[in-house]
Amino acid sequence: MKSMNCTGVQKASIFPGIKISNPAGLKEIGLESPVPPNQRMGKRKAAGAGAAKNNLGPKLSPFYIKESVWNQMLQHCRSELPFEGCGLLSGTEGYASNSWRMKNIEASPISFAMDDEEVKAAFLEMEQRNEKLTAIFHSHPTSRAYPSSQDIKHANYPEAIYIIVSFSGKVPMVKGYQIINGRTLPVRLIRH
Repeated sequence: MKSMNCTGVQKASIFPGIKISNPAGLKEIGLESPVPPNQRMGKRKAAGAGAAKNNLGPKLSPFYIKESVWNQMLQHCRSELPFEGCGLLSGTEGYASNSWRMKNIEASPISFAMDDEEVKAAFLEMEQRNEKLTAIFHSHPTSRAYPSSQDIKHANYPEAIYIIVSFSGKVPMVKGYQIINGRTLPVRLIRH
């Protein structure tokens, strides 16, 4: 079984931020990324000159998640406990309108891996819907909603929002981040 994961050796990927073990097969169907991951910023650029002046870091636009997509994401992550749940969100710039539940083929409480074929099928359907990957989500069953060192190390898609659902407290905590060149920037998530 081929997989993409957030731990282990990083492999060349046509899905930046998602490690794919066999990128050659995806290249054949035109899903290859033409821009190196460290050169992509898209429209979600940092805003506000005052942020740099005050040394508080850049201010990012909020990320909107359709209420039903939010609920699907939480339900999926909860259903995968005690293991990490994982998946993708798609839509338009700054907005998630669809959820793509992925199976954690590692079945681990501290890491996740997605099957290459599931990811490929999701990307093909996103393309048919004229959508793009807007976020990558996974859960932390026993730790806080903040990217681990492995999450940061393998975050190669600066346009994507990295969403972490934590079940360490009585109520699930959901946080979003943009991770650019190893720097973690909080992103406000808005359900609507």
